[in-house]
Amino acid sequence: MASPRRRSPLRLRRFLPAFTLLLLGLAALAIAGDDTAGDAIAIALMGVGGVLGVAAAFFEIGASEDRDRRRGRS
Repeated sequence: MASPRRRSPLRLRRFLPAFTLLLLGLAALAIAGDDTAGDAIAIALMGVGGVLGVAAAFFEIGASEDRDRRRGRS
């Protein structure tokens, strides 16, 4: 009997855009120096990355609850 394919409980690739934006924001902050516009761009990139990260976390929580509900574990 073949064992069912096991899925990773957490889909880390959903967090990749958030992580990328955070790294781009940090790079922009390092490059900008004392430039106000560069600081604003860096803060905006990191802010959007943070929001995407939180959204991905909430999506993962909701998806796991849906999977449990479909399996009758609720």
